[in-house]
Amino acid sequence: MTGARDQGRRAERQGGCPIPARRVTLARFQRDEPARGTELCGTYRIAVNAWLAMAGLMRVQLSVADVCGIHRRPAPVALVPFEPASPLFRALRMVGNRNESVAIFVLRTLACVGRGADRTASGAAARSFVGSHAGHTACSWAGVGLARSLCFAGAPFALFDVALWTTGA
Repeated sequence: MTGARDQGRRAERQGGCPIPARRVTLARFQRDEPARGTELCGTYRIAVNAWLAMAGLMRVQLSVADVCGIHRRPAPVALVPFEPASPLFRALRMVGNRNESVAIFVLRTLACVGRGADRTASGAAARSFVGSHAGHTACSWAGVGLARSLCFAGAPFALFDVALWTTGA
């Protein structure tokens, strides 16, 4: 007993753990079948990547809106006036437009997954949705009005395409 106590004290002085290490084998935890969510994410990889791209786009838009707000320094609770030429107004408007449609996008793609829709077609529709929003963002920042409106109009068509694949038509 004295030897084990001395080894524990010696390990504590050296910065180690006084509990002796045991070998743990993971053989009983390893399985031949993949985890539940892994297979689903692999099957609908295009749609999952579209979700990640949309999350990245939203993060960039929020960062731009924050930088514009810091640069302009409005009053803390004041509403932003309607000035389409203002970068802060455009940035906040883009964030608002995205927030309105992203929930519908996620629900539609989840419905595609739940109904077992064709993964390639539903992924392509999800990519076109994200692409139309990315085009809308780029055109808005560049100040190109007509192209911005055309890109914004592409998003509902992409959602309609996702809805078609959900119903299996």
